[in-house]
Amino acid sequence: MVGQVIIFGCDEKIKYVVANSWADFLNYVAFELEAGNFCIDQEGEDKILNIKDPPSQHYHDAIAAIYRKNNHILP
Repeated sequence: MVGQVIIFGCDEKIKYVVANSWADFLNYVAFELEAGNFCIDQEGEDKILNIKDPPSQHYHDAIAAIYRKNNHILP
């Protein structure tokens, strides 16, 4: 499908299609932000957006955990 959001990369053992479109993914991110399920971590001078629940050191790991928990679709 065109426009899918996929988590992938050389460090990712499993590739995940986490949203069927960019719009779906942005709606999910907006939902999490509005629900307060985020934190901003500091690494050196960089600020990193992360999810509080499930706790994770990396956004991709949190999204993958949510994806697995919800039978392969973001809520």
